[in-house]
Amino acid sequence: MNSSFLLEKLLIVPGFILGITFHELAHGYAAYILGDPTAKK
Repeated sequence: MNSSFLLEKLLIVPGFILGITFHELAHGYAAYILGDPTAKK
């Protein structure tokens, strides 16, 4: 395993986690706007 492989993973994994987090936040926001209060509870 070389250092560029490790660096690539260290940059990709946090971005992937942030992307999933914001994606799910958008689901909750859209549901709330459409009348489902579950996401706010």
